Amino acid sequence: MASITTALRKYLLSESSVSSLVGDRIYPVHAVEKPARPFVTYRTTGGSGDQQLSGALVSESTRIYYEVESEDFEEAENVAIAIKNVIMRPQTKGAYYGCAIIGFELGAIESTVVPPVTGSDQRKYVSTIDFLIQHLPQ
Repeated sequence: MASITTALRKYLLSESSVSSLVGDRIYPVHAVEKPARPFVTYRTTGGSGDQQLSGALVSESTRIYYEVESEDFEEAENVAIAIKNVIMRPQTKGAYYGCAIIGFELGAIESTVVPPVTGSDQRKYVSTIDFLIQHLPQ
């Protein structure tokens, strides 16, 4: 069975509202060296499981954190909002790419400007969004 993060990456890439903005530039943990912007990285930042008295795992919850990096503030926010709109749709509940999603909760959407590094005049615009995704055990 696919991991929840891999399943959601494939799901987001299959949705034109996201892929039209980032192409296939959704990466686990770190982006490839110097990718075109905008791009998205994601990682899990926590999770838990619900068990029956017998000890059998009934469901899991995984917190997934997405970070959008762009050269434009509005573009970064638009990508984060597109990700939110895809994941928060009622029809997202169900089986996708080997993972059964049974619920989700939006954490926060935040945007910021990262100042240029020494020797550069280029700022980065970053929008972050996190979700608690409830799914069947993997």
